[in-house]
Amino acid sequence: MKNVKIRNWRLVVSIVLLYQILSGLIIPTIAFADEITHPQTVTVELDLAHQYAVEGTFSDGRPMSEVTVPHYAVYNGVKQDIFCIEPGVPIYNEFTPGYEKNPLPDMSEKAKLVSVLWKNAGTDIDTQMVAQKMIWQEVNGYTLHSMKHPDGSAVNIAAIEAKINKAIADYQKKPSFHNSTAK
Repeated sequence: MKNVKIRNWRLVVSIVLLYQILSGLIIPTIAFADEITHPQTVTVELDLAHQYAVEGTFSDGRPMSEVTVPHYAVYNGVKQDIFCIEPGVPIYNEFTPGYEKNPLPDMSEKAKLVSVLWKNAGTDIDTQMVAQKMIWQEVNGYTLHSMKHPDGSAVNIAAIEAKINKAIADYQKKPSFHNSTAK
């Protein structure tokens, strides 16, 4: 193998250093420009093929009987699961454009955790609908006693709710060294 000697090593080192400086300035700028879009308005889509009959009570004790479906926000062709906060407020058709975002900063911490972590318990529609039930309970004080599929079969609310609560508990676990000091 032939040994290569660089006569002007200072020039090579200067070029490499200049390249590192320029790439360090340009690459973070490109990454910053490709941030996530949070649209102001979206189209809300309802999955009418999955209608769940729910029964329970409102926070004031009145009986509640609703038919609810999974909800999705669509923006630029991307479909994202969303949750209804107030059942009974009509959305007039299957595809309703022009809904404005509302991050709901006054929601309880548990409602926020349910809305994000429910998929850790399962990505099926039953799990999504039980997460919807848990959000109604946290935000509005509604209690659901039963949830049924369109064919009349019951959803096992307790088992799915336990999985969602476990996902939340796992997320909130602290490491064994939490609040300790080490040298």
